[in-house]
Amino acid sequence: MGDALLVAVIGGIFGSIVTWIVKYFFDKKKELDSNQYLKKRESYEKLVLTLRGVLCGTEGFKEKFFEELNYAWLYASEDVLKKCYSFQDEMLGKKKLDGEKMLKLAEDVLKAMRDDLGLKNRNLDNLFNNVIVVYDKE
Repeated sequence: MGDALLVAVIGGIFGSIVTWIVKYFFDKKKELDSNQYLKKRESYEKLVLTLRGVLCGTEGFKEKFFEELNYAWLYASEDVLKKCYSFQDEMLGKKKLDGEKMLKLAEDVLKAMRDDLGLKNRNLDNLFNNVIVVYDKE
């Protein structure tokens, strides 16, 4: 009976240690994911502000967009980066931007960001026009 008790105690201690270690690593992973989510969200907020500046034709916002896009590489999903680079490719080297096309590309960028953040995009078609007003600067 003494051996059975010793095995039970050692088994209980070993099980507790393994449980604590597994919980510790899950908690660390959750903390890391939370921090990455917050940094991703902050990066996307900056990108959206510069995106709006580009669409409104505000001077200097193309460069700010490029700069924020470079920082977004750290946290953005592949889909968001692809959409951002499609937007960037459309505006490179152009003095006058096609407002409708740029608005559609910007809408694609925002939807990709929302998807990446785990937000739903249902019933958002054509509502982007209410978020960003494009001024025709001539």
